[in-house]
Amino acid sequence: MRAKRAKARLTVSAVTEEPSERGGSRRIGMKQVIEPPPKGAENKQSQRGQTAREQKLPEGYLPAEALRKDDTQFCLVVDFNWQIFKFKRREDVHIVTHAIKFMWPSFDQFDAAQNDVIAPMHQLLFKRPVPGDQDRLLVVINLWLRMLETATDRTVTTDKHGEKVSPGLETRELFLTPKALILDGQGKPLMEDSVGADGKPVLKEVEINGKKEQQPAKRLRLNLDTVKTPQAKTCLRIMADVVHPNDKGDLVCTEGELKKAITERQAELKTRQEPWRIFQYYRPRLVEQGLVRAP
Repeated sequence: MRAKRAKARLTVSAVTEEPSERGGSRRIGMKQVIEPPPKGAENKQSQRGQTAREQKLPEGYLPAEALRKDDTQFCLVVDFNWQIFKFKRREDVHIVTHAIKFMWPSFDQFDAAQNDVIAPMHQLLFKRPVPGDQDRLLVVINLWLRMLETATDRTVTTDKHGEKVSPGLETRELFLTPKALILDGQGKPLMEDSVGADGKPVLKEVEINGKKEQQPAKRLRLNLDTVKTPQAKTCLRIMADVVHPNDKGDLVCTEGELKKAITERQAELKTRQEPWRIFQYYRPRLVEQGLVRAP
């Protein structure tokens, strides 16, 4: 009896109607027939719901489609001061091996990185832990994009600060020789806490496990025994803070990079003269003493 009543509710008088795209009812003559949804309709609705959920990205995240093919070809390097550098290819990396904390020749290598690498990089770049409910690939893509955005660009001929300098200074290089450094038993440069012009330690703010801490910044230890003039020592100190290793392991900077740094730190030279002239004055002496080399 109940079956007959249920069947009766499925048959009603109505005018003829076209079939529904999502299934449901259609009219055949004067009868209404209940039909199941077309094949695949439920899957499409499920996919739409999944897409809507994927669009709810964490703060600061971009969709996976934001990663372009060209973006995947860069080589990224992180040094032990957590500074990030971007190169066009692995062969262009001008940082000696012992100064490199992480290096990924392309996105594929970074995608294969372990969680003990992904976690600190996410904390550094997004100031929070990795979202536990996010797809790992989306996390890796956004880390890569953020590194590309914040990295010091070594793919173009600019100075350390990303600003163009005059062509002459841009291309001429200066080398800080091992004689200017204090080395360990294996011939590697020793580091020390950085000290400002006021004699106080230079602190660098880092975030560890969500907590901000002040840690001493590091710099190269210099052998200044043969340098007698305070201004010459200061020039050498500034140069040591600017140089970076090239692919041969030499510590090098361009004259443009050094000029900008010396200009910014003019107060340390304690002079009213044009600061670059001070360096140019002491440059021949530093070269003669074997502390600086100019090709």
